[in-house]
Amino acid sequence: MMRTLVLSLYLLLSCCIKAEQPNVQWCLDNYPNRHNYPEQGEPYGPTVDFMQELAKRAEFNLTFSPNTPFARCLKLMQEGKTDLMTSLNYSDERNSFMHLIPYDHARAERLYIHHQHKDIIDMAELSNMTVGIIRGYIYNAELPNLLINHSKNVVEVDTEESAMAMLLYQRLDAVIAPMLTAGNLINNHPRFKDKLKAASLTFPFNKNTHVNIALSRNSPHARLLERIQHEILQMEQQGLIKHYYKNVRQMNQPVLQWCLDHLPPRHIYQPGMTEPTGPMVTMMRELAKHSGFELSFSVPTPAKRCLQQLIEGKTDIVTGVVDTSERQQHLLMAPFDIARTESWFVRKSQQPKGESAIHTVALLKDKPYRSTLTAELAQKNIRLLFVNNAEHALTSLFLEEVDAIIGPEHVISHAIASQPRFKNSLVLLNTPADTRAQSANLAMSRTGTHALLFDTISSELTRMMADGKTRFYPTPAQQ
Repeated sequence: MMRTLVLSLYLLLSCCIKAEQPNVQWCLDNYPNRHNYPEQGEPYGPTVDFMQELAKRAEFNLTFSPNTPFARCLKLMQEGKTDLMTSLNYSDERNSFMHLIPYDHARAERLYIHHQHKDIIDMAELSNMTVGIIRGYIYNAELPNLLINHSKNVVEVDTEESAMAMLLYQRLDAVIAPMLTAGNLINNHPRFKDKLKAASLTFPFNKNTHVNIALSRNSPHARLLERIQHEILQMEQQGLIKHYYKNVRQMNQPVLQWCLDHLPPRHIYQPGMTEPTGPMVTMMRELAKHSGFELSFSVPTPAKRCLQQLIEGKTDIVTGVVDTSERQQHLLMAPFDIARTESWFVRKSQQPKGESAIHTVALLKDKPYRSTLTAELAQKNIRLLFVNNAEHALTSLFLEEVDAIIGPEHVISHAIASQPRFKNSLVLLNTPADTRAQSANLAMSRTGTHALLFDTISSELTRMMADGKTRFYPTPAQQ
């Protein structure tokens, strides 16, 4: 009886002892998209989810400090008055008072410049520039030597926001800052947004670095080090760290606006619709997903106005743009489909006669044609009539003022289909339009905020073309 009672007490005591897990404090501040710290309530975000899973596995109770500035957290770690920090770069000084446990790849530092400044793609371009860096931030260990070799003047600034303000007022030529925090600061601060941008320069670092979870060497819970290291390794091998942070990468993706109009069946964008639909919208969503940006849409906007806004840097992407030497001065263009800009339309009664019955042709003033087209038509003794828009051209053809229209096939086909008086009277002439085709391009501004994404987008479009995902004209069998 006594033995049974003693055994029962031992088991009960063992359970109680096992249940008493240490309270370990994580010192943190408000870091949007990682660990948001609202004025009321507890922190939330992917890093919070990650840390709570780590605490569960390593058998400790995770508690949160008040919203505490980063530098203050470091001081508390040094004094052993808090236990954990996250997202720390390595330095020998930090390692002297913290155990640093790598758990994720560090996000690269970027060079930020004024929106009006020409893009920077090479380190040599820093030679005559004053570059700001953030005091106290631990940069990649290779950066100091790069700056010594390439920059005439490096200025330390107390905070990231102060550095960006100096850049805005052109007291600095450039700022080197961590990509995630700088991106959040610029996008969420009205005076910086659309005024500052990341340059295309990629620093030529030889080694990738990691961010670390830190456990204070002076913490009363420093004995948890091996357990935390083991559980982080297990979580990495199970893919959990990537799982927690995949949405963070999406949150920090740039938002690019596509300027477009209602142009069925490619993109349907009628009044009252908050977003367009259609096969080209599907293509653009896939392009955004694989190119690392978030797609947004303009309000329905005429194509001519979209192009002007793109040149002025007021929108990011326009599709279906035909290449011209003038446009090349302002735009970056990536081909993705053919552009039947010179398709012929006639009255239905003329269709059997073909081009031989055509003596007068309407051309649209605002559409780009091949430079040789007018000469080719003149050799055939075809007279030209330049009209302001597709509506004017169709009316002239319907009233027999001209024998044909030459223009962009999808635009004129849509105009015919949408107007009953033209729908059964005007038709596409059955000529091999692809022999007259140019390239339809996705266009971005050369001086736009997101111009550095162009190469990635162009490469992804090439892949999608190879997969047959960017062809929007019907095949002969469908016509």
